[in-house]
Amino acid sequence: MNRVTIPAVILFAVFMLPVIGRVSAQTPSRTNEAKSEFRAGMRYYNADKPDFVKAFPLILKAAKEGDAGAQAQVAYMYQEGLGVSKDRAAAIRWAKKSADQNNSIGENTLGYLYRTSANIPNRYQKAFQLYQSSAKQGNPTGEASLGWMYVHGYGVALDYSKAIYWFRKSIEQHGSDGANDLSVSYYFGQGVEKSKLKSLKWLYIAEAFPKTTLIRKIKSNIVNLEAQMSRREIAEAHKLAAKWLSETNNARSTRGQEEP
Repeated sequence: MNRVTIPAVILFAVFMLPVIGRVSAQTPSRTNEAKSEFRAGMRYYNADKPDFVKAFPLILKAAKEGDAGAQAQVAYMYQEGLGVSKDRAAAIRWAKKSADQNNSIGENTLGYLYRTSANIPNRYQKAFQLYQSSAKQGNPTGEASLGWMYVHGYGVALDYSKAIYWFRKSIEQHGSDGANDLSVSYYFGQGVEKSKLKSLKWLYIAEAFPKTTLIRKIKSNIVNLEAQMSRREIAEAHKLAAKWLSETNNARSTRGQEEP
């Protein structure tokens, strides 16, 4: 997704955490084998020193056995050229297999691939529908992607209020994409008041969220925005971000204690 940075253009990166999707037409033993292969591949993928070359064949094997999460991951690896040569056609093929099983990551990935492929008829409308399905399943990246479409009016009428709604839905699940996009909304005053202070606050929050492929862009946005602000403003943004993170973590902890 061509997300806007501060102040230049930021390229969208899909947040690819391993998700085991629904698997059809498989025996329990085949299903378990596919999951085991997927997990083994993701251990190489998520290692401190990732080995994508070793990860790819294991994940591909699981994908061929019908694991929807593995299919989404294979699509992303073809898209980015991780452990295999870049191949957009292969990425689309595997993302579609995953999306056909209603895997929310596969839907989000296919949405991105459709939206950025000029040769796909009605690409924005198709991407919007896929992002919408992913978001409705609670995928935080799908929620942020859907919000981004509303910001730019791609495949749907421009609607800043709906964009902010979906960014905040993503943030509720500690979605770095949603926090980064909300930061941009505050920077430009799209659906919220224009505020560099709040923009920087949300960038700090995005940076504190779990591992994301957006982290380099988030850090770049932070550097660019800090250069436009005073030390006092930067300190205040840090304070606001820390307060939000503390309150959110405390609320989550309280909810966890209340559950039976």
